Amino acid sequence: MLTIPIKKDIDWFYKIPKKAENDLSNSIRENILLFIFNREESELNEYISDPIYGIKWKILIKECNKVLNKIIIKIETELKLKGNYDFDVIKIGGRKNNDFTLKIYQDDKEIFLKKLEFKFNTNKITNIPEVVSLYENNVEYNGIKYNEYFYDNIILKLIIEYPELGSITKEEYLKHINTSNDISKYSFLNKLQTIREKDPKKFDKKYFYTSLDEYLKLSNECPFKVDNIRDKIKEKVMDKEFIMWKPDINNINNSKFYNERLDENLDNLKFECIVGSTTKNTIILSTGNIKFHCLLRWKNHNCIRGTAWQISVK
Repeated sequence: MLTIPIKKDIDWFYKIPKKAENDLSNSIRENILLFIFNREESELNEYISDPIYGIKWKILIKECNKVLNKIIIKIETELKLKGNYDFDVIKIGGRKNNDFTLKIYQDDKEIFLKKLEFKFNTNKITNIPEVVSLYENNVEYNGIKYNEYFYDNIILKLIIEYPELGSITKEEYLKHINTSNDISKYSFLNKLQTIREKDPKKFDKKYFYTSLDEYLKLSNECPFKVDNIRDKIKEKVMDKEFIMWKPDINNINNSKFYNERLDENLDNLKFECIVGSTTKNTIILSTGNIKFHCLLRWKNHNCIRGTAWQISVK
């Protein structure tokens, strides 16, 4: 839901937040962008003329207009648009969803949609640590998902080693593994987290790294099939316009938006190799000039919740 921005919140575009401030600052920045995208210039005058924060607002508004115009010109060319048209930008829901949608209207009819994704403190897609995160239960890998493998090969061992965990069926475990609810609601996962927190390094070495390494070695026995993950990348990433804000902390006048998109054909996407430093848990998929680094990880504490593929572009 769009709220009227507080003038001082513009500072979040010109400073690097602490890790604990990431969610809050991202939310504020996205709300400001949505506000600017959907306001006439006259409605922004009170922000531009502010004696304290006006210059920062002026720079951002100018850059917003430039990047949006650049994208619209590309759409004009691709659609061969003739005559008058209107547009607006809406925010897609979701707590950590960075997506906006640009809607083009002509003769009061919606004729085109384009996804936009906002990224902060970067100027290239290849510098983004994650262009998309796919929960692992949505991606097939050699006929067995990692969370299923983890239950069969690790959880059952943990239950024997730590009787205080009690028991959990595979069906119940897989149902809860990617939940976003408060973990205290799930007795087994809550107890497992308590056990891990006593000595995270020892626990991870014994169960986290070992399970990832052994699971991904399955590709040596069964060639990796890219169809499913390719389809997800196409759906979530390809042809999306990335709008990337790079602040210059030393000279705010050099702060600006950058714009890129990936539009390469992925029909020939193929498995290349498995790499990693501490453990080999990154699959490289390649096509043409693009390589996708697909890092298998836990989003919410190792071995506790949220198995996912974190995908970046190189």
